[in-house]
Amino acid sequence: MRAAATVLGLQESPSLYALLAAGPTLLFLTVPDSLVSTVAAEVASAWDSLPLAYEPIAVTHTSGVTPVSALDPCLHAGAITFGFHPLQTFAGHETGAAHFADATIAVAPGPRGGWELGRDLALALGAEPALLAEDARTLYHAAACMASNYLVALEHIAESMFVRAGLPAETALTAFLPLVRGAVDNLVAHGTIEALTGPLSRGDISTIEQHLAALREQMPDIETLYRALGL
Repeated sequence: MRAAATVLGLQESPSLYALLAAGPTLLFLTVPDSLVSTVAAEVASAWDSLPLAYEPIAVTHTSGVTPVSALDPCLHAGAITFGFHPLQTFAGHETGAAHFADATIAVAPGPRGGWELGRDLALALGAEPALLAEDARTLYHAAACMASNYLVALEHIAESMFVRAGLPAETALTAFLPLVRGAVDNLVAHGTIEALTGPLSRGDISTIEQHLAALREQMPDIETLYRALGL
């Protein structure tokens, strides 16, 4: 929180009570998934200690997999609750704001709604809002991890293979990143089926057999992954 306050040039709130007493209309819980329900309960407790004149607020979390029901303590305190998950990766505040442009933001309404508020917030950020059903949240988040995190994991494996093949460790990533960017450009232009190139798309069985033989001999821990992705 201190880091965020410094970056934004704002004063850090000394307590949840002080934060809520300032009269916010919307509260984002941007905490680890495992802490959403705990922080929601703390927010509800602080809210209950405010004078009755304070109006209820909207409370949302940015977790992809955590259900909206994790915010139920706030719901019972009178808040509108909903989920607000950007389908985008944010590795640092320096470039994070620009990543909202054209990204999809999944909005999962709570029992009192929240779709309209989430939709308007997404549009204000330059993003595309998408209505997410609560029972589809886990599969949706697994897909997000597959598309982003596991792509990074695959490139790490590819880097280790290139280094094993003789490319310098300090330049291997730079050497094959144009290949990765070309593949992403093909995805944009042609979709996930037509963008596939290489021996698998051509049916070059002998080439794939040579790949498997080399992996079996030099990097056997990678062979199973190569087979699974090929299938």
